[in-house]
Amino acid sequence: MGQNRSDTSIQLAAKRRRAERTRCPECRRGSALRTDSDSWNEPDGTTVRVIVTECRWKDTKRCTYSHTRTLRTPPPASNP
Repeated sequence: MGQNRSDTSIQLAAKRRRAERTRCPECRRGSALRTDSDSWNEPDGTTVRVIVTECRWKDTKRCTYSHTRTLRTPPPASNP
């Protein structure tokens, strides 16, 4: 029969970090955060990107966590 292999401490630490990145800061459930984004160009050339992160438990009204971030990137400067 094959041997069962245990994860090394480095692999376990990577798994913990990955799990913590998606843990909801409000309800503390693991693997709960989902992120969606949209972007568009403004008439002045500025690129706008909106990133929405929310807890998947929000759908069932067990959590209310939602975070919206807006990033604005100005158009590249033209060289004279």
